[in-house]
Amino acid sequence: MSEGGQEKVEFVLSGLGGHGILTIGLLLAQAGLLKFRHVSWFPSYETFQRGGKVFCHVVLSQDRVLSPVVSEPDVLIVTDDYSLETNEEYVMEGGILAFDRTIVDASPKRKDIKIVDIPSTEMAKNLGSTQVSNLILLGACIGLNEFLTMNTLETGLEAMLKNNGKEKLIPLNKEALNFGYNLMKEK
Repeated sequence: MSEGGQEKVEFVLSGLGGHGILTIGLLLAQAGLLKFRHVSWFPSYETFQRGGKVFCHVVLSQDRVLSPVVSEPDVLIVTDDYSLETNEEYVMEGGILAFDRTIVDASPKRKDIKIVDIPSTEMAKNLGSTQVSNLILLGACIGLNEFLTMNTLETGLEAMLKNNGKEKLIPLNKEALNFGYNLMKEK
């Protein structure tokens, strides 16, 4: 069993380049390797560096992953209107839809899923950098359903940043993750 008691957790992350979609997907995959036997990370992006469509599918599973493509995610995190409008219908019943209210104007229509509607870019700005808004959203999702513990996620984050020579970013990134996590724990 995983930390949250689930044998398999599937994520779809979608938005625009520059919003950290691929980063949180890679973080989920790396942290997932610490607790799940099989992990799949399937990123896709347009050739633009910023502003192009980006999506990432992540599967954390105790059994073999038969396909990296997720059709009914447990968790959907979006950072633009188009991604919300086109992907909301695919979230499994009882799943989580998280989005950044600072930059997403659209509103979810479904009532059978958990909604995380927070102004994460605005919150991240208050922490010192809008670049951690993606981590606030991810932390909030983990706060709702601990697919991974914060300790496991932080361990994965530290390893990822150290491997990229970005050790100095560890404190702010951990603060953002915990900020999002605590938002959901306080509700």
